[in-house]
Amino acid sequence: MEDLTFSPATAEQAPIIARLLSDSTAKKQLHGDTAWGSEDWSDQEVIDTMAESTEYVVYKDGEAVSTISIQLDDPKSWGEQPPNALYLHRLAVKEGMNGQGLGQKMINWAAGQAKAHNRDFLRLDCPADNESLCKYYESQGFVKVSVNEDSGYDGYSAALYERPILKV
Repeated sequence: MEDLTFSPATAEQAPIIARLLSDSTAKKQLHGDTAWGSEDWSDQEVIDTMAESTEYVVYKDGEAVSTISIQLDDPKSWGEQPPNALYLHRLAVKEGMNGQGLGQKMINWAAGQAKAHNRDFLRLDCPADNESLCKYYESQGFVKVSVNEDSGYDGYSAALYERPILKV
């Protein structure tokens, strides 16, 4: 991951994150995935997400190429859980940067963050009906543990995935 820099986001970086998320939302819609809605993300929406998670902007050679969010808990999708996991959200890659292994590097970075927080699992949710996304996460070592039909988001059926953290 020497070619990537993960920078905790500030409110000043909200426009960068909003653009990355908006572009990814449009791409998801092309594949029938409306989990992130159908509208562009506003700077304020991004700032609001910063209240419940830690947002990161990922840079490659000084260019913002992706964003990722992590949380210490996720009761909305996962319900109340013991504090043994780190939760991954809103992984988005800049248009034109797909297929270069950024997603895998970001997931592995998040797994390192889970290990640093002494967590046993890295967890995420994704649309249960997005077969290609589910297969992608499975290829990254995630195992589907359940489906939450009532995740707290309108009409969103969440496939819940976790990846064990090796503590060698």
